[in-house]
Amino acid sequence: MPYWRLGALRQPIGQIFMPYRLPQAAAAYRAGFHALFALECAAAAYRAGFHALFALECAAAAYRADFYALFALGQPAAAYRAGFHALFALECAAAAYRAVFYALFALGQPAAAYRADFYALFALGQPAAAYRAVFYALFALGQPAAAYRADFYALFALGQPAAAYRADFYALFKTNRKTLR
Repeated sequence: MPYWRLGALRQPIGQIFMPYRLPQAAAAYRAGFHALFALECAAAAYRAGFHALFALECAAAAYRADFYALFALGQPAAAYRAGFHALFALECAAAAYRAVFYALFALGQPAAAYRADFYALFALGQPAAAYRAVFYALFALGQPAAAYRADFYALFALGQPAAAYRADFYALFKTNRKTLR
């Protein structure tokens, strides 16, 4: 049974993942992400949202269900689960998650800092080829590395209008076969 039908609405993580239910229209996706990264929110609000999003008390099955729903773009479920299980390994302490995400979204940092923190986020002791394989499987856009960095920086670039966020998000998650909708 889908996670959102198991009382998720009563939990913080449910509040975040509800906008990404597959039956909802694109407008719901955009609204959810606009709320998550709303520029008027203070740093504390960002931290609270991400802590709820990656709450370690949630079971692995819940993570897989919600992320599969979010990134269901035609790839086999096993590929998504393998990549996210490695990324969000439950043995990591909550403090480590918060520290990495706070650094990743720290307001006013230069582009180099964003790239460094993003690399640290995926630093799980695997060789570089393994990172690239997981990243390409998830965000398979056929673009060179520079384009990935540019899109990621543009997605979170402070002060852009909502339309720019939506455009970059669609570019980041599109595939050759199917677009997020």
